Amino acid sequence: GVVAFWLIAFAASAATADDHAPSGVHIAFGTRDDEMSVTWHTLASNPGDAVVEYSLLSDVSASKPAPSTRVEGTTRAFVDGGPERSVRFVHRVVLSNLEPGATYKYRVGNPVTKAYSAWFDFVAKRSRAQIAAGPPLKLLALCDQGHRESAGVLQLVAAEVGDPSTRPDALVHCGDFAYDLDTYSGRNGDRFLADVEPVAARVPYMTSQGNHERAYNFSHYAERFTMPGAGASNGNAYYSFDVGPMHVVAFNAEAFFWPEYFDAAYARRMYEWLVRDLRAANANRGNVPWILVHGHRPMYCVDTKVPDFTPHAIKPAFDGACGWEKQAVRKGVASRCEDEYATLGCAAAFDAESAESESEGFDVSVPRRAGPGGYVAPKESKSPEDFPIEKALYENGVDLYLAGHVHDYERYFPAFDERVVNGTDVTLERYVNPGATVHVTSGSGGNPEMWTDAMYNRTNGAGRKIPRGTCSHRAPWCAFQSGFAPKRTGEGYAYDFTYSRITVHDDRTLEWEQVSAPSGPDSVGRGDGEAGDPKGLPKGEVIDRFVISAAVHGPFASRGAIATE
Repeated sequence: GVVAFWLIAFAASAATADDHAPSGVHIAFGTRDDEMSVTWHTLASNPGDAVVEYSLLSDVSASKPAPSTRVEGTTRAFVDGGPERSVRFVHRVVLSNLEPGATYKYRVGNPVTKAYSAWFDFVAKRSRAQIAAGPPLKLLALCDQGHRESAGVLQLVAAEVGDPSTRPDALVHCGDFAYDLDTYSGRNGDRFLADVEPVAARVPYMTSQGNHERAYNFSHYAERFTMPGAGASNGNAYYSFDVGPMHVVAFNAEAFFWPEYFDAAYARRMYEWLVRDLRAANANRGNVPWILVHGHRPMYCVDTKVPDFTPHAIKPAFDGACGWEKQAVRKGVASRCEDEYATLGCAAAFDAESAESESEGFDVSVPRRAGPGGYVAPKESKSPEDFPIEKALYENGVDLYLAGHVHDYERYFPAFDERVVNGTDVTLERYVNPGATVHVTSGSGGNPEMWTDAMYNRTNGAGRKIPRGTCSHRAPWCAFQSGFAPKRTGEGYAYDFTYSRITVHDDRTLEWEQVSAPSGPDSVGRGDGEAGDPKGLPKGEVIDRFVISAAVHGPFASRGAIATE
């Protein structure tokens, strides 16, 4: 309204030319199959800044395209919540009536001031028939991606995106961006989006939020991205879309860890939406057989003996082996946490009525750090309302659950309720008719703690071994692991910087590959050329590969007799 107009007017009068330059351009699937949303920001704004010029690549010269269509969108002034109260202008344009599978060239900016971005290209969402005719559907996925520490991963991903023969249909990023988007009054987020622009401006960048987006009620995540469907009305927190033979669902795993932002009513709305969405997807399995769900936090663990860092905390009587945090996600139980980013010290967030009446007015709407005596326990407490996420996945036959948060790669056998449910024939390399959801943690896109460790690994030229291979820990559901987590432990071991490649070959066959990238600044430019040659392509290594073969799709309970271990 008036405030936004004043901000735009002030910015226009005080800004430099660089402030008007578009930055952080990224695209995402629209709500309709023939749509693509384009989002970017500037540090100042003039009327007419939110414009995309685009055309079919076949209609113009690839070297100097002449735009044939111009679309104007919206501009929103976003004020950072930090002490500087810095302002960014987020521009959004939706391109409609795109031809399935067609390649478009586009640029963003202001036709009057000529403040334009570079030219980019993208492929509109392919139809089911086009994907069936080939090449098959391909998604890339990663989580927990920083800035410098992610250089090797990002260069590999950019190489795949830049080659028409390997370009994926979309990139899924399941939380924790930049470390953090709000750092340095948002300038770190600006830098991160500039880093990923060569990728995210060319393939749909489909996201979910993590704990590191929590600042100012997840406002940087909500303002900087544009997700389809339900995401438009809930800050991009949960939504879904179809692409070829796969239904992809994002949900907000953080809804159970920040009671100052997400109350039981929010969790209930999200859970009910998730169940409705999955049921509708099941009714459409004949057209879209595969379902992938992603959220930031994992539900399973590599080692069931991770120490409990909160012996004083009040917790429901969970019998699970993977610790409080993963139990809370699996069972959808609201939690409160001692530390800022909810990695340690989480306990149940009891309902306000119980807490106020039985613990001298303790307000659970604001999480409290533990003092010398820890939390003050209510004399008697009611069990918090729960929203069983894993049960919803199982009952609706979700094929894959992708998470991050733990900074390594962990792949599991089909499991439900911490039991291995193997199905017809499950081996390390091939899951035939799995009897439950396959969980994968792909949280090694590049967290700052990994960067520090990688530098230490090269001290005096002595590298440390990356623990990689079949799991040797005590969790029967764990199949393969690479890298080391949890943090601040594991002396003598190194992290592994990786991302995921998912190929849906047909209605019955899905292949997963995990790619390890060079790490650190020395990795940039290294590859098949001379070491350090900026023209040399990066060289990755496929460290894990497995296939899911599903003769039928749908709720696991209706898929026939299965063997349970």
